[in-house]
Amino acid sequence: MSKQQHPHQKAWEQAKEKAFDYYAKEDQFTFYEEKENIKISYLTHKEGNIVRGDGLVKQCTAKEFMEILNTKDLKTLDTKCKAFKILEEWKEEQEEAHWSIRYMIMASPSMMVSDRSFLYISKEFKQIDEKEEGNNNNVLYLITTSIEGNKEEEEQVTPMDLNNKTVRGTNIFQFHRLEELKDGNLKVCFMGQANPNGYIPTMVSNAVIYDRPLAVVRIAKKIGKEVVKA
Repeated sequence: MSKQQHPHQKAWEQAKEKAFDYYAKEDQFTFYEEKENIKISYLTHKEGNIVRGDGLVKQCTAKEFMEILNTKDLKTLDTKCKAFKILEEWKEEQEEAHWSIRYMIMASPSMMVSDRSFLYISKEFKQIDEKEEGNNNNVLYLITTSIEGNKEEEEQVTPMDLNNKTVRGTNIFQFHRLEELKDGNLKVCFMGQANPNGYIPTMVSNAVIYDRPLAVVRIAKKIGKEVVKA
């Protein structure tokens, strides 16, 4: 299937534009903390803070990191994932792009808060970035964003929704950028913005959003790699 033919592509293109814009505004982010060699920062926004994590994975290729990051079995990577399904997927050979429509349910970190479910479109792709000094300037990206499900998609996910006890959250955008450096290390940037669509205590919310960049560390460990100081 061509990406121009897919009804959810417009939402993804808007998310990509937003993500690239925020990626270029690194100097506007406020430092939060450095944890496990990941520099975590944030940008205040009325729709929810944008959280960013930057790290360096020692002697790692973008492809081997992406194979885990864009896994087809999220439950093996994230113990908080209670359900996961790929509803649809397709490729664009000319752009080396892999598209998919996915659904997941994430466990709540607190008994006071309902589990959250997400229906989203995902694209993994390669792009030449002439402004960066990487390995032949080839950079791998993974960008996702929530979608409004059509009737067929909703029918597929309803049985997974644990008797409709979850709240459908909004992934405004999630962004990963993987750049191979000339020394063999991998420069990784994560950014994400989400709306939980319901009240969550600030302490619980902060525990969740500022933990998200640490997925870089979990993925590195999964493939036997180490996140080192940049």
